[in-house]
Amino acid sequence: MSEASTTGSAEAQPHVFRDRSFRFFFTARTIAVAGAAVTGVAMPILVFDISRSPFLTSLAAAGTVLPYLVFGLFAGAVADRVNRRTVILCAQAVAALALASIPAAQALGVLT
Repeated sequence: MSEASTTGSAEAQPHVFRDRSFRFFFTARTIAVAGAAVTGVAMPILVFDISRSPFLTSLAAAGTVLPYLVFGLFAGAVADRVNRRTVILCAQAVAALALASIPAAQALGVLT
C-alpha cells in the first residue's frame, strides 16, 4: 500500500485557509489576541507612569479579571440565546472603543 492511498492526496484534503470565512476569522482573532497581549502589558505600565502608585497599578492589573467575575454567568446565558456572531462582533467593537478612549483621552490631555 502506498503512502498516498493511506493518507489521501494533498489535493483531496481541504485546506482551511482556502475558506474565506475562516481566513477572515483567523485574521480578526489574531489581531484581537495581539491587541489584548499588548494591552495586558501596556496598561499597568501606563497606570504606574501616571500614578506612581504600586497599589493603583495592582488594582488596574487585577481589574482585568473583574468583568469575568461580574458578568460571566449572565453573559454566558445571553450568548447561548442570541446569535454568536453578533455577540462576538458587538463585544469586539465595545472593547475596541474602550481601548481607543485611552489614547483619545491622552491626546485631549484629560487622561488621569
